[in-house]
Amino acid sequence: MASAGSSEHVEKSPCLRELHELQALADAITKGNSAFAPALADWRRQADALSVAADLETLAGEARLEDLSQALRRIWLGLAHDFSDRVMKSPPHQDEVALPFAAPLANYIYERVIPPSRLEARCELRHPPVEGWDQRFCLFGSAMGALTVLLQVLPRFLSAPDEIPRWDSYIGYYETERLLRLHDRRGVFCRRFRKLDGLFERVAAGKTDILLVEPSMYDWDQTVLDPAPLVQAILDRPKDRPLALVLDTSLLGPVFRMDALLEKLAPSCPLLAIELRSGLKLDQEGLELSNVGITRLFTRKREATGIFPAEKWHRHMRSARKIFGNALSLDEAAILDLPWFSDPDRLNAFAEPLFANNARLARALNKENGLFEKIAHPCLSNLADSPWAQSPFVIAHLREPEDHHEQRELLKAVIVHESKRLGLTVHLGSSFGFRHHRFEIVIPEGYERPDGSSRSFLKVAMGHRLGPSCDGFIKLLCDIAARPDFKALRLRYPEAIAAAGKNDEALPATLLEADD
Repeated sequence: MASAGSSEHVEKSPCLRELHELQALADAITKGNSAFAPALADWRRQADALSVAADLETLAGEARLEDLSQALRRIWLGLAHDFSDRVMKSPPHQDEVALPFAAPLANYIYERVIPPSRLEARCELRHPPVEGWDQRFCLFGSAMGALTVLLQVLPRFLSAPDEIPRWDSYIGYYETERLLRLHDRRGVFCRRFRKLDGLFERVAAGKTDILLVEPSMYDWDQTVLDPAPLVQAILDRPKDRPLALVLDTSLLGPVFRMDALLEKLAPSCPLLAIELRSGLKLDQEGLELSNVGITRLFTRKREATGIFPAEKWHRHMRSARKIFGNALSLDEAAILDLPWFSDPDRLNAFAEPLFANNARLARALNKENGLFEKIAHPCLSNLADSPWAQSPFVIAHLREPEDHHEQRELLKAVIVHESKRLGLTVHLGSSFGFRHHRFEIVIPEGYERPDGSSRSFLKVAMGHRLGPSCDGFIKLLCDIAARPDFKALRLRYPEAIAAAGKNDEALPATLLEADD
């Protein structure tokens, strides 16, 4: 995949291009099962009409395009639910249970133990093998469910007899941190590193049995892990000390190249390498159809000693998946049975403009020395040239003297009001990886001040879509960022302040008062 942030995308007809993408998704559904054609007939008529509409490349046309993408999502969910809703969780043995594009499932006893074998096999088929390594895919109901299983399976089978396994991590995602805290007990305790000081030394000395890292971290500084010292530490490790390397690549999607990393690690100690990510966002064309955790397991072919082969790890994880109830439900498996799920080519095509949009926003905001103290995105870091220097969102740090509840509400009100006034397809919401663009004010735990309050951040997740809303939203955010302080912001957008005062979620009274 080309560097997503290397240049700005210039599209003469971006909305038409995206419309063709959506039509291709619909085509794949009806080609895979012609019985679905009637359900999509009206949607196709609307898509055909929009494709020749004179206003397609305008804000109004783009809003209709967003409605069309959401309509396709709802139609497919309805079709998939029809397959799963008719089946009991523990059906009579003679009942036939099928997925939308597959033959009936064999040995369906009850839902919790359904193996998503069809989906896993398709993942392995579509992702070419890495020379010298065996690979297996194991799917879960969520990425957090996958990590929960790993917390149980890896310590049990990696440590030496009568030895407490040593688990180290360098991560930023707050929910992963919570999960690790919940598992802090004998046999699963994880040493968390906030900085790299001493971590690679422990790995090189063989003092780490399991290492969990985020190559592009979900923290508020958008930290990028330099791959070179990580690789060197593993290569320097004693050859009689096996290692499990778990990489959470949820923010990177196709940018992360496991084959490139494994090529460098070929002569290392016995190694189990696991790529773990949430497949809810980038892997689903921005439609957010179903939760799914994707794990990709690698061990060397014909590894002599020290570690189980990938197939055996796969069996252990499948068994634990059933026990912990972390498998895909029948409903989720039916939804993900789509012909284009797990297609790496489609993933690349969807993710590239999304990463480029976020890098473009970060660079634009970084030129404005005003309202925000710092703009955080990997493309602005000292590792900007690293292949891992990508992120599907941008973090703007508020200046400390003005980072309080009233100012947060003011900032949110201005963005909401101005986006609506300008007709931008922008949503107030969490997460990332959609076709449209989103923003939210984040107040995380763990950033407390001495008075007990928390710092806050503006998080903007630019989506896949190019066109007038992308351009307009970046322009709006840059105008906001150019204000020297919140007093100037209030003077610049009096209509937003007045409108917010009339809403149910009114701003604090002090923000509605006119300046002297």
